[in-house]
Amino acid sequence: MKWLICLLLCSACFSSKANWLSAMEAYENASFAQAELAFSKLLTLGNKDAVFNLGVMAYNGEGQVSNLPLAAAYFQLATELKHPEAERLFTAVSNQLTDEHKKQLEQYYTKLRSDVFFINYQEQQQASVRPSRLKALTKVAPEYPKSALRDNLFGYVTLRLLVDGEGRVHAADAIDSYPAAVFDEVAIQAIKQWRYEATGRFHVQSAQFDFAISGGIRPLIIERWLKSSKLWSLAVEGSPAHQEALGTVLHVINTQSQKELNFFKVAEPDAARVPTMQALEAEAEFHFFVTDFSGKAIVQLARNGTITEVLDDSNLTSPAASQLIGQQVKGRGKIAAGNYVLRQSFGSVENRVSVEKIVDLPNTLDGYYWWRKAAKNGDLRAQRNLAARFNSWKEYLLLQEDPVVMAWVGVDLLLNGEKDQGIYWLEKAIALHYPQASQLKTLLL
Repeated sequence: MKWLICLLLCSACFSSKANWLSAMEAYENASFAQAELAFSKLLTLGNKDAVFNLGVMAYNGEGQVSNLPLAAAYFQLATELKHPEAERLFTAVSNQLTDEHKKQLEQYYTKLRSDVFFINYQEQQQASVRPSRLKALTKVAPEYPKSALRDNLFGYVTLRLLVDGEGRVHAADAIDSYPAAVFDEVAIQAIKQWRYEATGRFHVQSAQFDFAISGGIRPLIIERWLKSSKLWSLAVEGSPAHQEALGTVLHVINTQSQKELNFFKVAEPDAARVPTMQALEAEAEFHFFVTDFSGKAIVQLARNGTITEVLDDSNLTSPAASQLIGQQVKGRGKIAAGNYVLRQSFGSVENRVSVEKIVDLPNTLDGYYWWRKAAKNGDLRAQRNLAARFNSWKEYLLLQEDPVVMAWVGVDLLLNGEKDQGIYWLEKAIALHYPQASQLKTLLL
């Protein structure tokens, strides 16, 4: 299929900068000073493999004098970061230490641990970036680019926008898109024509447009392609660029499947075996009609299709959850009792709400799983994707003086009344030539 070839070509356009691969290349070429510097930068991200390798270098005296207390400190930290071999080596090296060395080990470990921004996954997930959710009163669909139609390209654009007190969109920025730059322009043109509810003050809002090809995405075909293209195996083997690309491909598939997904944890992925995506194949369509439905909700259905309970209405703008109880779901095919998600996809029949059964998948088919791996391996695009969604990554990129993050942090501070700090970050972003920063500063001052 032509669109499948286009997907392959788009996914092959990777950045030449890959911190993890550069570090490994330097190590394999015996450029130990360069390797140590690169691994140390990844230590800040809590990269367990980089920390482990630093321990090996300290133990073997590669590019330095052999330092057993330092090696033990690296292995202790790698153990905390859950490297599978680290605990065994930490024990072995610790048994060789004198009492004086053990004091040095404690000092080294305390210093190294303080340098790690992300100690574990749980800390990374403590807080999410949650832009305000305003009700859209007027929506305009983006025009499908002719070149994308010709090449049967599909994808999505996630936007961050600044909405004024009257509900008008003044600034929009594509924070994540696939394929890169294909749909960004038409998405921004469309969102600037949207009108949100008036609140009397500025808000940062998010929106996403999905661009689906005719007939939709066939997960089983993509499953075979992931194996034949080697994108899966290269990602599993540790290439940050391929990990970011795989995360993006899976995010597209999961988003355009229009299914609510529940990811369960499994063992580390196998480079030779792509997990099955059969659960994402199209199923019978169910729906019901309700006036002015906006957002999404997770509900429980009885065998006769009646909504018996609303399990999650945190993303439901309207109507009230109580108005959903007792609604009768209809459609072709047999309805199984269980948990379902309700949503109204953009451009659907007026007042028609789609009803989709929640699908269980291994976490290795979650785009975020691979974005996190890529980010920990130093991939900036993956880091920015996560920074738009999680405060911890936003704070990390702020420390790295990333201009995109600095600009939007400045906006948040200005909206919260912290004028001096807001201006400070916007001006830093302007100095680093982020094009949106000057516009955002002008709008808010």
